[in-house]
Amino acid sequence: MLMLIVAVAGIAAWIFVSPVLKIVTLIAMLPSVFTLAVTMITGLAIAARNCLHKLVSAVLLRFAENGFLKITIAFCSLVVAIIAVVTELVHLFRFK
Repeated sequence: MLMLIVAVAGIAAWIFVSPVLKIVTLIAMLPSVFTLAVTMITGLAIAARNCLHKLVSAVLLRFAENGFLKITIAFCSLVVAIIAVVTELVHLFRFK
């Protein structure tokens, strides 16, 4: 019951505070969010280590067959595309 009260109070406080305080709170919480994401990814990797081994082997085989430069350029292009999409989404959900 205490956890529910704390969660509801946190949501209510988030609704009624100023946008500047929301930004400060978001920046303060980002390390925790990233830590949680890394923990979940690591847990999945450990749980599915055979699949991860197959994936890494396939990627290394692609490097050997197609050349390092082609794969690196494709990966960098993918990262740039993901950053562009995330940037557009941030502008859609910006603070008012």
